[in-house]
Amino acid sequence: MILVSPAERAPALLALGTVSPLPEKFGVDFMWMGKQGKWGVQRKEVKDLLASVGDGRLARERGMWPKLDHVVLLVEGRLRYDAAGVLMTGGRGGRGYGRVWRHEEVQGLLVGFAKAGVTVIGAEDVAGTARAIVALEKWSRKERHGGVAGREPLASVWGKPTNREFAVYMLSGLPGVGVELAGRIVDKFGVLPWAWTVTREDLLAVEGLGKKKVDTIYAAIGRKADDGWD
Repeated sequence: MILVSPAERAPALLALGTVSPLPEKFGVDFMWMGKQGKWGVQRKEVKDLLASVGDGRLARERGMWPKLDHVVLLVEGRLRYDAAGVLMTGGRGGRGYGRVWRHEEVQGLLVGFAKAGVTVIGAEDVAGTARAIVALEKWSRKERHGGVAGREPLASVWGKPTNREFAVYMLSGLPGVGVELAGRIVDKFGVLPWAWTVTREDLLAVEGLGKKKVDTIYAAIGRKADDGWD
């Protein structure tokens, strides 16, 4: 369940969950419990983000964030700069935020959050913010997250696990082995020159591996399913 600060006024944001003063006690606008603890999202329109730097609000809010396990700063709106690198969104020649903000200053502010362990994301408008929060809450409830660590699906680019392209793909992941060199290795040996030193029982003991998947792995490296098995 997402808790929404009563300071929010947009119907699309209020509809995300239950209105509660609890998020404000943690310095955020939205809060919920995920698989790895308490999550909080501080929503800042571009103008409000920069204004809160000057009036001290942001510093006060950041002081409360350590009580959360995961903090996301969501910057709503477009960051547009003129040819001189001056932020234009505030109007009046870049002075709509009380002073001129330059590209390097804004980027430095956002990078500073990232270095402090705060995730920074963006949304163009309220609707985008609502979508982002729903997606974050859903993501936080997953047991595992393998999207970033995983490699690109082979079927779409590198072909099937039994062809030359697959073998080249696998070898090119080794240090110092590019695609061209990997291709020469495959052509020299005719197959992916790898061997498994584990038994059938070892592989089947791995969660998520069944006989069919293990057979596929062996076929991908040019071995029969029963090679080296007891």
